[in-house]
Amino acid sequence: MESIVIRRAKKEELEWINSKYSQIDFVHSNFEKEIIAISEHKGERCGLGRIVIIDQNNCELGGMFRQFGIR
Repeated sequence: MESIVIRRAKKEELEWINSKYSQIDFVHSNFEKEIIAISEHKGERCGLGRIVIIDQNNCELGGMFRQFGIR
């Protein structure tokens, strides 16, 4: 089985992130109130997710997206 690498998104990837969220009618991300993770398979981006900071004590895990064809 091949590996999938998960890493923190870079600010310059925000356009790609939001283009994926637009495809599935999700709210766009911003780096001010979120921690965004990108998954990669064979060096290609294949998914993402985010932790949205609600307040000092709470956050929400969501915005999960995966491209088809990656297993």
